[in-house]
Amino acid sequence: MLAILSLVTVPAISNTTLLAGTKVHVGVSVPAAQQVSMEEIQFGDWDRLLKRYVDQDGNVDYASWKQSAVDTRSLDQFLSRPSTANAQTQASGKVKLAF
Repeated sequence: MLAILSLVTVPAISNTTLLAGTKVHVGVSVPAAQQVSMEEIQFGDWDRLLKRYVDQDGNVDYASWKQSAVDTRSLDQFLSRPSTANAQTQASGKVKLAF
């Protein structure tokens, strides 16, 4: 599955209408034979990272996160996982909501 995100260009000092930008591909294209059910995507690493770097008010300590090579790699690895999910497979309501 390949997610596509359309970005919008916002003029810095203007009240003009927003213009559609170019399409940006997020994630990787995964062959159907290598896709997995959304149920198989694990969020443990994501949860651990959020608990470590996000405070109770929702503020993210980006500077500390960026200084940790291990946690930066964990984030990169986690962010690649949703690309392997096949949205056409059966999944619970909670899992569908996560996507």
